[in-house]
Amino acid sequence: MTGDHFFYRSWRSSAPEAVVILLHEFGEDGGKYEEHARALAEGNITVYALDMRGHGESSGDRYHAESLDRLVRDLEIFVNFVKSKESLPRFILSKGYSSIIALKYMERGSTEGLILLYPQLKIEDIDHYLDSFRAKLYDILLGKKILTLRNDVKISLHLVRDLAKQLKHFRRKKVEIKVPMLVISETSEIKEQLDAIIKYGEFSLKKIDQTDEMSWAEEVRSIIEWINSVTDKK
Repeated sequence: MTGDHFFYRSWRSSAPEAVVILLHEFGEDGGKYEEHARALAEGNITVYALDMRGHGESSGDRYHAESLDRLVRDLEIFVNFVKSKESLPRFILSKGYSSIIALKYMERGSTEGLILLYPQLKIEDIDHYLDSFRAKLYDILLGKKILTLRNDVKISLHLVRDLAKQLKHFRRKKVEIKVPMLVISETSEIKEQLDAIIKYGEFSLKKIDQTDEMSWAEEVRSIIEWINSVTDKK
């Protein structure tokens, strides 16, 4: 994709009607979603999953990137790459904190729809790295230090500070989402969080308990049904 080495996986449907571009959570890679992807492919949806910079088999320092903007640019390049291969309606599916990347991409990018899977829009329990008088010094000296957040999310100190800054920016100047959006979350509280950062955006909310061992199947059913409803309207 660029001078860097990027790895992606794809699961092709034999009769595709749409394409999902999957962005995994920090600390994971695209391979973790193979079960989801195979089931989506059986539901006539082709899936492309990028290993983000610093993750999986892609190049870069582990769980780190020079900036959030760099990750957004990587996503833009990958979306254009998929667009060159597929003429079908494209949907971005992001998990957890990577939803911040997807939302920032939507400030200038285009897609037929956006799916946020258990989006994380709050960063908690590390205030001393974000807001204390030592925070900038921590970033300079320990920017590549790997932090482990809730749900075993692994991310560099520098990146988590960038995510926090972006969320503050969204609250000051809401991101405008002009495409349909599906939000899958464990709680309806996510609606309040999204209302605080999204301008004019309308979204469907599906509540699923992700601790249930079969939650992935319900997630896939919800995604297929929603994509079909969006594409049927076009």
